[in-house]
Amino acid sequence: MTPNSTDTAQFIASLAPMQTEIAQIEADYTASLAELDRQRTSKRIDADNLRLDFTNLRKQVESLAEDIADLREDLDDLGKLPAVQTVANTLSMSFADWHSHVAQLETDFDALKTAIRADEKIATYLDNGGRRGIFSRKPDLDADLITQFLAYDQALVDTLAGLTTFEADGLPAYIEQAKAGVEADYQTGVAQAEADKLAKVEAIRARSSALFDGLGDMSRAWQYNLWEHFIRTAKRATEFPKLLHLGKYIGADAFGVDVPMFIPFQTHKHLIILADDDHFAQAQGLLVSVIMRLVVTLPPNSAKFTLIDTTNGEKLPFDKRLPKDLGGDGLITDADGISDALQAGLHHIRQNGQDILRYDNLTAYNDQAKIPIPYQFICFADLTNGLNPKSAERLETLIERGGKAGVLVLGVMRSSLSVVNMNMLTRESVIIWADANGFSVNGMSFEADTITDKALLGGVLSALRS
Repeated sequence: MTPNSTDTAQFIASLAPMQTEIAQIEADYTASLAELDRQRTSKRIDADNLRLDFTNLRKQVESLAEDIADLREDLDDLGKLPAVQTVANTLSMSFADWHSHVAQLETDFDALKTAIRADEKIATYLDNGGRRGIFSRKPDLDADLITQFLAYDQALVDTLAGLTTFEADGLPAYIEQAKAGVEADYQTGVAQAEADKLAKVEAIRARSSALFDGLGDMSRAWQYNLWEHFIRTAKRATEFPKLLHLGKYIGADAFGVDVPMFIPFQTHKHLIILADDDHFAQAQGLLVSVIMRLVVTLPPNSAKFTLIDTTNGEKLPFDKRLPKDLGGDGLITDADGISDALQAGLHHIRQNGQDILRYDNLTAYNDQAKIPIPYQFICFADLTNGLNPKSAERLETLIERGGKAGVLVLGVMRSSLSVVNMNMLTRESVIIWADANGFSVNGMSFEADTITDKALLGGVLSALRS
């Protein structure tokens, strides 16, 4: 499948596997958002539970204070163990450090009890009821143990004071900070997931864009900077175009890729743009673009253009500007000229019809002919304007018989007016619709191609004529 012979329907079919990839990326992205939301909800609950967590932390210290008081009561007869009443050290730390600090206090209390019970006599004393027991002689409490006991008691007093201060001054702000952090982490995660998704999708779209490489003059956007090289080094085409470029495909299955709107160039069918009043000017702009694409991509002497514009070139700005071998030496602007042009087209059909009759169309005939017959493109800026009854009759005959002979009408027609038999017109023509739904052809919607830069149009035509 080569780009120069692939229409939009085939392009879209070739994009389907990539569309499947993008669908999976979107599914993964949705799953990532769901997981981020689940994590956010869990973290919000954790943030809401911080005060409860702090309360439990304080209860742990209070429980240690009760335990040390009980131990003091048991040891009070063995040495002087006065209860600590004042704060010695002002403690200030983060919530996480408070957790670590309290955990260390629990470890230190176990170590203190172990140190006390290391003295067998004191251990026996404690195991037999302590001060409530009956002893002939009570053991003495070592001075170092008294120091350790009082230091630990002091640490508990300092800790409880520090927790009270933290609860009043630090805990509310910490809880709000934690909640804000949860939301910030969520937003960061969403942004990262979005960036990852976009990067993957763009990579696939870059691969898809490569499918359109090599289309060149067939679909190059009408922007002057993109045509500068052509204007400087213009070369005429060597092969008859197989496709017509109409603009940009906008179907949902393009999934964001700039897919050119191509249709097969059916050289046995007319090309008619049926437009409502609101889209008529746009339709005429599309016709100008189609003519320009043909002029750029047609080989020399392969066609002759007859240009009909009753606005004296306002709509078809090609008066005496086409390459000489493609005709179009002058615009036809009045009813008599239109009638004569249609008569000339019918004459061409009669003159060459017998030679072509044995073949499906002029393309098939030209493929084997020693002297090919040029196509005749009769271009109407407005098919519903300038026709007298005789011209309308000739137009209908030409549309019915011209396709096989390569005498083709390219034109814009108001959908509200009928100048020929519509059943016959739709049978013998490729119909492009331009209405409230936009532009469409063969059920495919697209943005119509237009060339509005007069300098560009003139530059390309001058390059082809030189």
